Amino acid sequence: MTSRTGLSIKNWLVNMRLLPIIGFTLSTLFAQAQKHIVKLTLYEIGRFDSTGKPVGIWNYFDEPGEVSLVVNYDNGALLYQKVKSSTQEIFLSDKWVITNVQRPARYLGSLNDLIYHYHKNVSMFLARELEINDQLKKIHEEIFWLSFEVDTHGRAANPTVNSLYGNNTAIIDRIFLNGFETAPALWIPALHKGVEVPVRFTIPFYYCRKGDCKINSIPQTESITPYGQILFSMPVSRRGPYEAAFPKMLQLKSSGNKLGWSPDGQYVLFQHAFTPSSYLNYVFTHQMPALMYRLDQSGRVINGFLLTSQSNIVCASNDCSDFLFQSLNAVTPWLGYYNNKFSSISYAKSYYLHHPVPRYDKPVVTVGKLNPGNNLQILEWNWQTNTLSEPYPELVRAIPITWINEKKLLVQQMNPFGETHNLVLFDEGTKKTNILPFIDAYIFDISKDKRHLIIARSDPYSKTFVKLFRINLETLAEERITKDYMDIQTAFFGESEDEIFYLLGFDVKKLDLRTNKSKKVLSGVSMPSINPQRTDIVYIDQKSKSIYKFTIATSLKKKFFDPPKEIFFNQ
Repeated sequence: MTSRTGLSIKNWLVNMRLLPIIGFTLSTLFAQAQKHIVKLTLYEIGRFDSTGKPVGIWNYFDEPGEVSLVVNYDNGALLYQKVKSSTQEIFLSDKWVITNVQRPARYLGSLNDLIYHYHKNVSMFLARELEINDQLKKIHEEIFWLSFEVDTHGRAANPTVNSLYGNNTAIIDRIFLNGFETAPALWIPALHKGVEVPVRFTIPFYYCRKGDCKINSIPQTESITPYGQILFSMPVSRRGPYEAAFPKMLQLKSSGNKLGWSPDGQYVLFQHAFTPSSYLNYVFTHQMPALMYRLDQSGRVINGFLLTSQSNIVCASNDCSDFLFQSLNAVTPWLGYYNNKFSSISYAKSYYLHHPVPRYDKPVVTVGKLNPGNNLQILEWNWQTNTLSEPYPELVRAIPITWINEKKLLVQQMNPFGETHNLVLFDEGTKKTNILPFIDAYIFDISKDKRHLIIARSDPYSKTFVKLFRINLETLAEERITKDYMDIQTAFFGESEDEIFYLLGFDVKKLDLRTNKSKKVLSGVSMPSINPQRTDIVYIDQKSKSIYKFTIATSLKKKFFDPPKEIFFNQ
């Protein structure tokens, strides 16, 4: 059952929470953004204003890809609420009664927020206490019920703790009540016959010390018990989807950057990753946030995106207003597509997809998939129909690199033993493959006319030093660019296939293959990237950490953008 409504919820939305990023370094960034900063995660899509508060329409997902709640923060309107059951336990005529309601109460946000909070702030602490506290070691099995009310103002209140076998103690009660007091507390109140009424919820935490307990069934979500209606159930465990009990507010420092251009060359794309300023036990990189900015030619933030899981970003439209993002979560990596026009996300219905390569002639992305046994295959994902297909069974043990044109796909193919790989050019029309004359090489760039590649071949001894080669995609003829193995970080073509720029250490050098002469054009550089027109290079200045733009024709450079050095991230 679903509910679409234009009901106003302004009377309680005025107490709206501050959303997850609030920091003195970000206020200036927000003010720069013409279209605000967009939070983009598996569970939330929405925009912030310059103070970090939500504005406009927000979409919330209890499960990835399934909209559960849509709220307009500008006018306080509830636009959509997914309803599984309209039966709730409400306080009516001085007593609790079970009845159908006009609008069920629910948490304002994704239920994943609450699941995450109670796992790290109750379940993990309780599991530890039950393991190490001598007074609690006698507890072999138990269900603890954390019950609370949602009042007519949309606030969670009046918590109580009960246990099935009477194992309540002051220590246990304190863990539950501390977890409740720090939980997100803003809810949509229930509506019964046009009047907002209190509702009672409960969260059962079930514990079994050795696995042979009498508790043989998990309490079902939304069923109504003597303690209230079950919101969700949770095992008492120190393990689970969240391995770390982070402090509520993290101070994060800049840790890594990626620079690039939109395919039309009109926008600079800057992805800014962060890690904690001080060491925290069990902090995993994929749980830290990243900011992705889309900058115009003058360095202004057109729009930005907060991704609470660091992700690879790949443009899916010429101006990169639509893009693909791939979670770097090593446990369950996923692939999503962001549609700017509708502010919506589609998720591929499969895990372990990687190396997304979009086809700009159709709404399709070519991806690699890792199957059991490290078996690699190439699939295509249509993000409009959300379907996966396997159109290239000829390509086994391969991952996509780039589409050279509408018909030719460049892939990296492993040998049957997985010890080495080749670069292979696949023709979609003829289904023929051409193996390029390189083993264990990788691509730095493709020329403006799509006829040449810059290939890097690793030193078999050091693995970090490379030699550069240019290869003609029509004749497959190769030509050595550098004589010796060198510490080259990246390389790309200039305006013609005879001009090569490469980053040696922190210096950018320009090599003219017609004269075989090179010269240094920039120093103190990291992450250089050239635009598709081959006229400008953006890079990060090593000393100031600012982004600069270098115009090749005039050799002029100027500061382009100052990213924040640190942020505060409120989980």
